[in-house]
Amino acid sequence: MKRGRMVAAGAAVACGAVGVAALGQAQVAPERATAFPMPGSPVALPGTQISLRGAAPDKIGAVEVSGSRSGAHPGELRPHPDGQGASFVPQSPFAQGETVTVRTSLDIPGGRDGDFTFTVARRPSPASGGGVFASHGFGAGGPVRNLTFASWT
Repeated sequence: MKRGRMVAAGAAVACGAVGVAALGQAQVAPERATAFPMPGSPVALPGTQISLRGAAPDKIGAVEVSGSRSGAHPGELRPHPDGQGASFVPQSPFAQGETVTVRTSLDIPGGRDGDFTFTVARRPSPASGGGVFASHGFGAGGPVRNLTFASWT
């Protein structure tokens, strides 16, 4: 009986020590930043850079980018002049139609655990007029139709 109590007491002391040690390591909330292209966006251009706004450049940390077809994309994280973010500028363009995965340690609205995806648009056919068009939307004056918001070079 005494041995059982000693084992139980030892386990309780060990659990308490682990709990106290865990309290000493406070959880730090990740920096919050918005991303563009926005998570889930279907219309990024192949040469897009990834803008992360709302966090100081020195708080952004590592940014890993990969395309579903083109693979890993090394690049450079360039601070924004106002000190409120940075842009990841990939060394090479993304492939048309691929899904791009961005991994960060940030709190990105629309992302999950700092990670998010967007899709690179496919080049439109010449019959469409050569641009990427919004088929619907709303502006200050009402519905917006055939608004060119990206162009191909």
